[in-house]
Amino acid sequence: MIKAVGYVKEMLVAPSGEALTPAEKLVALVIADYYNSELGYAFPSMERLAAESLVGDRHCRRIVKQLEAKGVLAIEQGGGRFANRYSFPHLSGVSLPPAQDVEPVQAASAEVADGKLTATEVAAGLREVMDGLLDDYPDDPTQAYMDGLAVAAQLAAEYTDLSKDMGKHLRNTIIAHATERVHGDRVEGSELSRLYRAATTLGPEGARWVIWALWRTATARITGNVVSYVVKVAEGGKADWAKGGDK
Repeated sequence: MIKAVGYVKEMLVAPSGEALTPAEKLVALVIADYYNSELGYAFPSMERLAAESLVGDRHCRRIVKQLEAKGVLAIEQGGGRFANRYSFPHLSGVSLPPAQDVEPVQAASAEVADGKLTATEVAAGLREVMDGLLDDYPDDPTQAYMDGLAVAAQLAAEYTDLSKDMGKHLRNTIIAHATERVHGDRVEGSELSRLYRAATTLGPEGARWVIWALWRTATARITGNVVSYVVKVAEGGKADWAKGGDK
């Protein structure tokens, strides 16, 4: 297991030469954590894999297929009540047949920061995760964003070397995504900084209150400044909760 986790952590590009998204690397790390070196494979259930990767079931299935296509995983389909078996072909020394387009893909990926993701690319991957979570929770977008904040925290810990403020950067990415979904072009990009500040001043759970307020005001008729109204609702919601009221 330790060898598999180390193998995935050091993987900057897939064996195919394609870049890995943060979501793909996160799922691969969870699979590696279940890897049995004696058997040569891992076999977590899809439900467990999705839960521990903090993504929805359907989104997790898509990511697993992407990892297989990029040569990170080899998958032996389970039958009936049995889970799939996941192995890492290059870790176990089994070579994959070369894809016809490996060479040009490798050349393209080499131009992107020598295969190392940037903070901006990690944030873009987080947005992709959020799109998947919203697909998985169509009737509960607030919960999707709560899960998204948890994913952001995990990615910040994984990519802390990219920025000293990686946690705040990814948290703000989630807030911006939620703002765009709820209020669209009613909120200018320059005004987002006020929501970011509110997420800080409202304490450790501030981002949760800002996102809660965004969805709470989704259908409200706002005559004044949208951001000012959202911040006021977030502050009021936290205050009521602190007094023992329901969120």
